Amino acid sequence: MKRIFAISVAVLMSFGMLAQNQPVKTYLIKSGHVKYKMGGNAQGTHEIWWDNYGDWKREEKNVTTTAKMLGIKSETKEHTVVISKGKLVWTADLEKNTGTKGINPMYDMVQAQMGDMSEEEQEEMSLGILSGLGGEKEVGKDEVMGYECDVIKAMGVKTWTYKNVPLKTESKMLGIKSSEIATDFDPNASVSASKFEPLSNIDYKLSDPSMAEEFEAALNNPDGVGAAKKIIPLSYPFEKFKAKMNAFNPEGYQRMGPMKLMGIYTCGWQKSENDMMTVAVYSTENAQEDEDGNKLDFEEMSKAPGVDVFTRYGQTCYYFVDPEPEESQEPNTMLMIHYKSQKMMVMVMKKPDVSKASLLEFYDKVAL
Repeated sequence: MKRIFAISVAVLMSFGMLAQNQPVKTYLIKSGHVKYKMGGNAQGTHEIWWDNYGDWKREEKNVTTTAKMLGIKSETKEHTVVISKGKLVWTADLEKNTGTKGINPMYDMVQAQMGDMSEEEQEEMSLGILSGLGGEKEVGKDEVMGYECDVIKAMGVKTWTYKNVPLKTESKMLGIKSSEIATDFDPNASVSASKFEPLSNIDYKLSDPSMAEEFEAALNNPDGVGAAKKIIPLSYPFEKFKAKMNAFNPEGYQRMGPMKLMGIYTCGWQKSENDMMTVAVYSTENAQEDEDGNKLDFEEMSKAPGVDVFTRYGQTCYYFVDPEPEESQEPNTMLMIHYKSQKMMVMVMKKPDVSKASLLEFYDKVAL
């Protein structure tokens, strides 16, 4: 039974290998340069050059940070240059004249989750994450250097951004105050490709020697983000899914979504860490094999011990219970509805009540 759960998760995660041809836009300006003056406990300068909407970036900090703890004053100097090109990252410490190189572990996941989203959908997802952190965004609230900025507040940090480019930041954490304000800003400036080359006077060492092969492969295939197969879209319209999910507003729950992630439609409702409901929809045409060559097999699912197969909504449904949950945890359960004619699968999960009746009652309220 665990294999059924593993394969189901693997199918969802494998969609990350089907990223679109264009990387996610960090900034909504193709290229440019911004320089900041740093204040507060940290004094110095901070500069960013970017191209391809931030997929290529060079960031340089030259700062001295002063702190006082238990009556003892300390001073730390930092002079670093970080260069990123896609998933590749080079970090140079110019105080020590040392450097490391490696793979950004979050890059592929972000591309997988957001690579096929429109800018509007990316914004909606970002706002959902921000809200989950207890933050907020005020659109067009203030001006910096004559540019109308959105103001984002979260976790003790306040940031003024213009087209996702920070122009001013203020923070106070653990008694340390810091600020950055742009003194030079050149949006859409042409930036030489040489700006994104690792520093020639630094001997970069792999941060993780076991990643040597992957690093070299990425280095020899800088456009690898677009080399994979394209996702086959769901035939069920996202706007229709969105309307169904938005119409369900259980009291006391916060809705997360609806969102379209790597070709999957998803929406969740959460009251607490142990009280949540989730719906995910994906095209069965995108089902790929996992690392062991296993594939989501409907015939295998119907024959697996302990699986309850029944018909509802005019579709074949599967109710799974994991017979070997982690110690001291409730068993994992899942309801899957196979819409064969539309070539799509709906996955429904819920806790703390994970019974079949509870899952069906939940899905009855949002059924597609």
